[in-house]
Amino acid sequence: MRDNALFTREGFTLAAPFLLLLGAAFVSWPWRALNLPGVIGDLAPPSIIMLMAVVVAGAFSMSRRLPMGLITWPPAGLGALFFLVGGFATGDLGSEGELLVILAYIAVLGFAIVISIALSAHGMSYSVILLILFLMAVFIVRFPIFETEAPELAVPATLLTALSALRAVVEIAVLLWLVERLVLRIDTSPAHIAGAMAALLLAHGPLAAWQEPLRAGESLTLGNYFPEALQWVQLAMMHLGVVMIIVRLRLGFNRIAAVEEARPTALEPDPREGAGPEAEAMSIDEPSARETTYSKSGRPTPRNRRRKH
Repeated sequence: MRDNALFTREGFTLAAPFLLLLGAAFVSWPWRALNLPGVIGDLAPPSIIMLMAVVVAGAFSMSRRLPMGLITWPPAGLGALFFLVGGFATGDLGSEGELLVILAYIAVLGFAIVISIALSAHGMSYSVILLILFLMAVFIVRFPIFETEAPELAVPATLLTALSALRAVVEIAVLLWLVERLVLRIDTSPAHIAGAMAALLLAHGPLAAWQEPLRAGESLTLGNYFPEALQWVQLAMMHLGVVMIIVRLRLGFNRIAAVEEARPTALEPDPREGAGPEAEAMSIDEPSARETTYSKSGRPTPRNRRRKH
C-alpha cells in the first residue's frame, strides 16, 4: 500500500463523514459568533444540511451490510443524528429539551451497541473500534464556541474557541490515520488499532478537561480540571466495558452452540443386543467380509473356523 493511502478514493471515503462533522462544527462557529440569522438551536443552516447528509449516507452504508470501506459512516451518522436532535432541542424547549437530548443519546447509543455486537462475528476488536468511532463522533468532533457560551472571560473568547477547534482537528486526524491503517493496510493488527483508538479516546479527557470550567465561567484550577478529566475517563471506560462484556457473552454462547453441534449423536445400537444366544452363535459362524477368500475360479469361499469344544 502507498504511504498516502488516506488521500486515495478509498481513504477519502473513510474520512468523509468525520470531515463533514468537523465542517458542520466550523460553519457554526462564525455563524453563531457573529449572530447571523437562521440559527436553529445551536445549528447554522449549512450545518443542518451537512449533518443530514451524514445521516442519510450512514443509513445507506448499513443497507450495504457495512463493508469495511464504509465502517466510519454508521457511527458518524448516529453522531450526526444526535447533533440534529440536540441542536433542535436546545432551542426554546428548556428542561424538556434536556430530557429529549438524554433520550436521543440513549437511542443512538443503543443502535451503536447493536452494530458493535453484530461486528463481533469478525472479532471483538471490530466491536470496540466501532463503538470508539461513535464516541469520537459524538463527543470529540464538536467544540464549544466561547464567544456565545462564555463571553465574560478575561481570556479572549476567540482564542479559546480556536484552541478547542485545534484540539478537535488533531484528535480526528489521529483517528482517521488509525482507521486508514486498519482498512487500507494489509499488515495491521485490528487488536493493535483498537488499543490505540482506546488510548486516544481516554486521552481526550486530559486534552479537553479545561474547556468545561471556562465554559461555565469559572477560573481554571487543578481542583476543577482533574475531576473533569477523571469523569471523562470513567465515562469512556464504562462504555467500552459494557460492550466488551456483551460481546464476550455472545462469543461464549456461540462457542457453546458450536460445541453442541459438533457433538456426535446417540450411538447406534448393536443389532445383536437382546437377540439371545442363538443369534450370537449365528453371528460367530457367519464369515465376515475380512475373512472371505477367493478360490482359483474366482468365486469367494468362506474360511472354515475351527471351534474348540
